[in-house]
Formats: sequence, structure tokens, C-alpha cells
Amino acid sequence: MSEPTTTEVKEVAFFGPTGGCALAALKLALESGCRCSALARRPSHLLSQLSTLPPNILENLTITEGNVQTPTAVLETLRSQTNPSLPRKYIISGIGGAPKFGLNPFRPTLDNPHICQEAAEAVLSGLRELKSGVTEGEWQQPLMAVISSTGLAPGELPFVMKPLYGMLKHPHDDKLKMEGVVATAEEGLLKWVVVRAGLMTDGPAGGAVRAGYAGRVKNGNEKWGDVEGVAVGYRISRGDVGRWLFEEVIGQDGGEWVGKRVCLVY
Repeated sequence: MSEPTTTEVKEVAFFGPTGGCALAALKLALESGCRCSALARRPSHLLSQLSTLPPNILENLTITEGNVQTPTAVLETLRSQTNPSLPRKYIISGIGGAPKFGLNPFRPTLDNPHICQEAAEAVLSGLRELKSGVTEGEWQQPLMAVISSTGLAPGELPFVMKPLYGMLKHPHDDKLKMEGVVATAEEGLLKWVVVRAGLMTDGPAGGAVRAGYAGRVKNGNEKWGDVEGVAVGYRISRGDVGRWLFEEVIGQDGGEWVGKRVCLVY
């Protein structure tokens, strides 16, 4: 008699889990049976946002109190529950700063203008520490997705959106630096996906999401619009960004999107 097959339980680490996109992905991951860890400054706040989930589902969530400026907290969030010497297979970072308005109301900055860059550096530092404790053959590269913004490269915005996005220079500078930290990491440390989301709304998930990136060629898969090149549009809900992260990054191991800066819009 053949041995019964076992289904792998996916492990996901979340940074910035109380934000809309990462929170939506976290809920879907928990509901699907993933083992999730989350770094949160206020665990009680995160739990209140997950209060609609049954207690048995929340048993698969481990919350570490702290922030990305605390290396030990970052490391604990990254560690696999199955094998603590390795990282969890998937990492979702939705960390961002709160807008801060100064003398020029048309050029807002952030309460921490380097938060996205610092968060990416903290996660990669944690991965390097874990990797240093195992042999090269034992290391398993995690797949990390970071949430960024459209408008960071030419051709990503409808013309009428350009003045609005021109006001976001400081937050976008931080997003670009975050992308650079992840994309230029040393070979073999991790795989990555950058999600450049359109103007985000709090609307419900379930919209017709289009996904594309520079140089993409149509392949007949209509699920995300089968876009040629960059997907250009106005907006997308945080719920749909979370849904895409869950379905493509966690569900499909990144698929064709690994190593790409993916624009997500309606």
C-alpha cells in the first residue's frame, strides 16, 4: 500500500500587517491554512482587525511585538516554524509611513522618510544572519514581495495622473530605494517581486485587476488581463492588491512575476 501524500503547509512572514494590502493577504493566507507570522507594534490592534476570523484559524498566527528597528523581532518573524534555522518560504512587506505635511502642502513627506528602505534593509539583514548559520546547500531562498507604487518609471501613469504623482516625490524616493535594496541583493539570498500598485482605495476586492511589467509579452493567460508591457491605469483597491499577493506570490510561488516590477491597476 502506498504511503498517503501530505500537503505542504506554507509559511508566510508579514511585515506591516495592519496596512490594507498586507492585511488582506494575511487574512486570505490564514483562511487557506498557511502558518503565518507577523511583526506588529501593537499586537492587540492587529488581532482586532482579524476579529472576524474563527479562533481555530488564528491558531496559525504568531505575532511578534516590535518594529523593523528591532533586529531580534525581525529575525523571530522571519524564522520558519518548522525549521527555525531557515526563513519562512514567503515574505510580504507592506510597511509604509504616515504622510507628514510641512510648509509646502503640495509636497508631503513621511513621518519617517526612509521607512520603506529601512524595512527592506532590516529584512535582508535578518536573512543574511539566518543564512550565515547554515551551509550553502541547506539554504532555501524565500520569495519576498514588497508593496510599492506606480509612477516610478516612465510610461506607468495616465497623463492626467502625472500632476498628482508629482506631489509624491519624497514617498516615491523611499519606495525606489526600497526596490533597489531588494532587487540588488546578493545572488542566492532571496527571490523577489515588486508590486507597483495604482492609486489605492478601500473598495472591496473582486475587481478586474490587470498586471503587467516592462517588456511583458502576452501569453494567452487572461486571468490578470494578459497585458502587453506595463499595465497602465488609475486605481486599485487594497483588497485586490492583497488578493493578487495571495494568489500569485503565495499560491503560485511568484510565477512569471519573480524578478519583476509588476504594475497592478484596474
